[in-house]
Amino acid sequence: MGVSQPTQAKLMMTVRILGICAGCCAIAIGLYQLITSAFNPRRIINSIYQIIFGLLILIAEFRWTRFLKHFRFLTHFLGLGLFYCFVGGLALNSEWYQYAEAILCLTVGIIYLMLGAACRTMEHPTFDGVGAPASSSSSTAAGSAPPKQETDTITDLKKKAAHAAVDHAIDSGTNPFA
Repeated sequence: MGVSQPTQAKLMMTVRILGICAGCCAIAIGLYQLITSAFNPRRIINSIYQIIFGLLILIAEFRWTRFLKHFRFLTHFLGLGLFYCFVGGLALNSEWYQYAEAILCLTVGIIYLMLGAACRTMEHPTFDGVGAPASSSSSTAAGSAPPKQETDTITDLKKKAAHAAVDHAIDSGTNPFA
């Protein structure tokens, strides 16, 4: 009744490749405008923003979590879609290549907005670009990640330990942050 896992993975990879192209276009057009700006302050500022936003698009599409922790809205489809639409609107100007960038950004942005409206999350296995999820077998190979249930249990235990430590600090009257 739905789209198969491999098909979803291929579609997401296509959207991510289009997004990477949009980010590269934003950077290239921003650099071109910066070089040919003829000391027009408005155009210089616009080109700097395009370069920065193009870099943010690349960071979001490559899922660099080290940088994305500062831009949490880029880790959700709705935020990413709105950001693409914003960058597409920023690119609109009088040249043909700016219209091409705007159309590309708006197209990718609308796709991400539709995914967000369908309540899809980026944590779904097919959205990371790797493909279908691994089969859930009881035996794990050496060096492979633990099964989901074990990971959830470990996470729950860590949360309980952290809460117990905070409760103890509150009960004893000590400041754990001092």
